[in-house]
Amino acid sequence: MEGFKFDPGCAVEVSIYDGSRYGPWFTGNIISRVSSNEFLVGYNDLEQEQTEVGIHQIRPVPLPVGDFELKIGDNVDVFWKKGWWKGYVKEDLGYGKFRVSVYGNNTKVFSKEKVRVHRKWIIDNWVPPITTKQLKSYKVCTTFIF
Repeated sequence: MEGFKFDPGCAVEVSIYDGSRYGPWFTGNIISRVSSNEFLVGYNDLEQEQTEVGIHQIRPVPLPVGDFELKIGDNVDVFWKKGWWKGYVKEDLGYGKFRVSVYGNNTKVFSKEKVRVHRKWIIDNWVPPITTKQLKSYKVCTTFIF
């Protein structure tokens, strides 16, 4: 089975690794391949120059899923400060609102539209996996013009 190809124009998420953990994931696109394990990327929502990143700092944009259930304690990503930050659900406030602890110290309220199930990209697979039943329409690679 062939792995995911990070080709120029592909939509990706990019994270900065500080040596002990990854930070939030920001959306962007691959501009070019710099070497076998490095890419030049541009960011969609950040006012940041194009940067070179290692393959361990990029992943495909997670597949969009249909409706999903959230429970207290679930690991999630929340869209906050122009990126996807890891957190966990502390409280279901009802009406599609959740209190989420982001990186331990920041507790914020998010609507369900700004929350997704936390997943990791490991050896060309999402963990936990995304089932066919969960998928919305999805294109493997979308192009963004800079």
